[in-house]
Amino acid sequence: MDVDDVSNISGLVEDVVAASKVPAKRRGAPIRPTVDKLAAAAYERGLLPEALSDLVGLLTRPNHLDQASLGIIARHLYPASAVSSNVILQIVGCLGIGELKPSLPIQATLLRWLVMVYHVIDSPTILSRAYPVLFNLLDVAAIRPQICHVLALVTRRKDVQPFRIQAVLELSRQTGKDPALHPDLEWRIRLDDIQAAHSRKYEGDAATARRGGFQVRHKSFGRAKKSTIPHVRTAHATEQSVTLEEINDATAFVENLEKIMLPSQLVAVLADPLLQKFLLLRPNEEAFTRISNWLAGSFEISGRATRIRAPSSTFSACCRKLNENIFLPLEASILDNSVKSQLALLRFFKELLRYWHGQLLTFDEIPVHAPPAFTAIVDRAHQLALTITQTSPTITAEFAIIEFLEHHSLAVVSRLCAVLSAYKQNFQAAMTAKKSKSQRPGAQPITSSTYPLHYINRFNGFLMDICNCVWRMRGFTDSDPNALGCLSILAVRELEDEALDKDGPRALATRHPGPVTQSSLARLRETGGLALSWQDYRLAVLARLEDTGLAGIPDLMRNTMKILKTGSRVSQASQASASSQRR
Repeated sequence: MDVDDVSNISGLVEDVVAASKVPAKRRGAPIRPTVDKLAAAAYERGLLPEALSDLVGLLTRPNHLDQASLGIIARHLYPASAVSSNVILQIVGCLGIGELKPSLPIQATLLRWLVMVYHVIDSPTILSRAYPVLFNLLDVAAIRPQICHVLALVTRRKDVQPFRIQAVLELSRQTGKDPALHPDLEWRIRLDDIQAAHSRKYEGDAATARRGGFQVRHKSFGRAKKSTIPHVRTAHATEQSVTLEEINDATAFVENLEKIMLPSQLVAVLADPLLQKFLLLRPNEEAFTRISNWLAGSFEISGRATRIRAPSSTFSACCRKLNENIFLPLEASILDNSVKSQLALLRFFKELLRYWHGQLLTFDEIPVHAPPAFTAIVDRAHQLALTITQTSPTITAEFAIIEFLEHHSLAVVSRLCAVLSAYKQNFQAAMTAKKSKSQRPGAQPITSSTYPLHYINRFNGFLMDICNCVWRMRGFTDSDPNALGCLSILAVRELEDEALDKDGPRALATRHPGPVTQSSLARLRETGGLALSWQDYRLAVLARLEDTGLAGIPDLMRNTMKILKTGSRVSQASQASASSQRR
């Protein structure tokens, strides 16, 4: 929030805290209007940690505010950021019966607040450490339902002891059934909105960097909008096992990776990022089958649209179901003949392919079902893109289609180079053409002035960027420890295999370890490896690209680099020279 907002809320908090220390008859003015202003400001912008701590301290200590004002404050404790452990301890310490304790209705409200903010506590284990205190408060009937709800969130296998089981059984026999609790979903939604707005405005990338890109947000209950996807819940946990619900940071996740127990409803992976990471790092065939069966059953039974953020861990499960047209019911439920629904489905396909690509990188070998799965999704997306261009030829739609096509693959780069090569040839033809005698009278001749200079310079910049990467090999350098030389080692491997096939095992004393550089080729020749010049290596790379159907890159190089305009393949003379040097 802005400085003025912080100052305004801080001032209101100070006024309310000061008034709480003075009996009502001695105050110069009623405090209720100030309380109402504070509640409105907290609902609109949330409370920073200092203001939240001051108000919780006010609620948990003896004061002179009326119960109505205290209730308003307790119901408007919207934290703008994480809730500190000190605030939680303040609330736990105020619970129970005694002269210095808050009224039982206020205690009940504060316990409900703990349930609502449980997912934003900076260290949720603080409530687990307070488990004995909370359990012993079950005798207080007025706050027993709220205590039970908090205990339901924090109970772990280690907390289940025989004496506690006996105590709960006795309470259930003595008191009968306590009323069920229903969380205030509107309050929770407002809290999430405040937290998201504060995070975007004040934390952003810095907060993400501090967390190392790792964030856990456990959901204790759903939003007002009904969802068919269950939350992460783990049943039958043992003392030796660890549940995902207990993981709150990256360190705990890594240390307990092998101990974590699979949750009861694995399909929660569709909405839970932590479970997605877990199945990515610990793949489980049975888990994928269960997810696949749930998806198939859900899509066949439900005719309603279901928003799914498909995780990478559903790759194996979904791929095997494509022959059963698993996405047809999904398309039928989403598409309503509007461009908006078509673009939403296209974005879904884009995200699905992106997740699946990340999953595919973790495999040692490409699964046999992966290529047809990718092909099926891409073909369907292409048909959808064609429909969109025909029904809605707008800039927004075109950008959405281009965004889908922007996959990081050599085939896409090759096609792009082919387009640039065609443009370059036509630019050159247009700029060097002379006015033809057969040209229609009055027609504008094509000259170099037809295109603005800055336009030509920008296009040439694109060409030079690609030439620097592909031909000048600045993209193949190994000076960066993370560089892999674009894996162009495959071209050398083919030449080495050819030499071995032709001259036998004695032809090469060693193979190139990769990545390939000008100096590495010289060292290779000196140690009895393939005798290959830097120039011939680069030509071999272009030749291999052309042989594998990626002719766009060699074509652009021939049309851009003068040295290549006479040809782009490894010459016979170069091959003969290399062969003679090996012998």
